[in-house]
Amino acid sequence: MTTGRSPFFDEIRGAFQICDVRTRKNKKIEIAKYRIPSNPRTTKQQAVRTKYGQAVQGWRSLSAEQKAVYNAKGKPLGWSGWNYYLWEQYQVTPFELTLTSIADARVSKYSANTNFGSATNIQVNPNSTYTNRSFMDFDLSQISPQATIQVAKLYIYYYEWQANNPVGRQVNVHRVLASWAENTITWNNQPTYDATIQAYTSIPASYGWIVLTITDLVQKWVNNTYAKYGLMLKDNNEGVANDYSTNFYSREATSNKPYLYVKGTQPA
Repeated sequence: MTTGRSPFFDEIRGAFQICDVRTRKNKKIEIAKYRIPSNPRTTKQQAVRTKYGQAVQGWRSLSAEQKAVYNAKGKPLGWSGWNYYLWEQYQVTPFELTLTSIADARVSKYSANTNFGSATNIQVNPNSTYTNRSFMDFDLSQISPQATIQVAKLYIYYYEWQANNPVGRQVNVHRVLASWAENTITWNNQPTYDATIQAYTSIPASYGWIVLTITDLVQKWVNNTYAKYGLMLKDNNEGVANDYSTNFYSREATSNKPYLYVKGTQPA
């Protein structure tokens, strides 16, 4: 979208819906009123109307937290969140990525100096003797620091439990605060983590994919609000007497490997 008359809007005729959209030109902020045809008569008019309608539906589908991100982006420019979002739809390229983990490993309190980076499973276990946590990381280099993340979801495949059924137990996702390596991480050298729970799930009664939404965290990673050191999975209540070994496939497994789905927009 450009200021003034854009080729995309050349054939607009008839009844109009006026939309005040702020635009950029030569690194300056300008305002232009773009006319959205309410009664399209040509293919180009229909394209304009369709694109605008998609933007409206996209805005309505955002959560309050996601709209707040747009409001924050627009505020320094005097823009409403909606106008910034609409401007962005015409200025940027949408993307969808499915990213398999680039590193994952579990750490075990019982085997505190042993590395399990090559194992085909990652695990959580709250037992006071056999406590297990799991770490994972993803490559986000394909995503621009100026990107807006619309949704980011972590997928892990639950395939086995041992000792006591963990159904109903809460597993949390935490942000890792320091670097680690898949082939050297152990219980004794594991990095620190942010106590804030980024997402959580209750272990289901049956095996299958578990999905955890971490949109806000991924947004802060890509725009460098947080340094990215990956994720940690742990039971919400460690130090219990019972053994609830809960296994998920790791990236070394032959199928159902953990992955991160990310959808958003970024500068073209």
